[in-house]
Amino acid sequence: MKMRINLKVGGCHLILQFSCQVLEDGRLSFKHMLRSHLTPVSFVAWSPDDTKLLTCGNVEVLKLWDVETGTCKHTFGDHGFVVSSCAWFPDSKRFVCGSSDPEKGICMWDCDGNEIKAWRGTRMPKVLDLAVTPNGENLISVMSDLEIRILNVRTNAEQVIPEEHPITSLSVSADSKFFIVNLNSQEIHLWDVAGKWKKPLKYIGHQQHKYVIRSCFGGLDSSFIASGSENSQVWPFSPWPSFL
Repeated sequence: MKMRINLKVGGCHLILQFSCQVLEDGRLSFKHMLRSHLTPVSFVAWSPDDTKLLTCGNVEVLKLWDVETGTCKHTFGDHGFVVSSCAWFPDSKRFVCGSSDPEKGICMWDCDGNEIKAWRGTRMPKVLDLAVTPNGENLISVMSDLEIRILNVRTNAEQVIPEEHPITSLSVSADSKFFIVNLNSQEIHLWDVAGKWKKPLKYIGHQQHKYVIRSCFGGLDSSFIASGSENSQVWPFSPWPSFL
């Protein structure tokens, strides 16, 4: 069985990327080590077609890597560029990058280093997390802890969803219709991307006090939600209400 594994080593100035053959005895064959960042790597993002990898150093530049050759194809930004998160579009040719620096905002780039579009300015809050819906139509961002913004990339139409407690993570369903956010109030909120719901569906049971806990959609057609927990358990939430 072949698989790729990316390993982020927060205390070291490197990123390790492997293309592995998993043998019956569990051994892995090593392929590449990517060395270029000057500070600990804080974020990585695989392209949907598995051919490219984005890495960002802590308060440093963003780099695009060719997975097959292990070479750096392009460097984005400059030193001091604070990247909070990145997300690929489904064509694996474009991506967006959010910054916790309001002056940087959100930028959309192509893989050749060209800035396609940007959302920045004095009214732009700091970006803590972001995701692109799998159909490529909407950009969902977590702004300044308590706010979710859904932006239609083509029309620039925007909707804002407020939350009462700080948001720690964001995940989008495979059909692009729903997304979930984890809150530090030990709740998971499910929202619809279309913005028709006035209130979210809420899930409780997992524990979240000290650490960032992330949830995700799982199963065929995103048929359930799974969440980590500080009690060393995985919490599956299912079934969804029948009207979904």
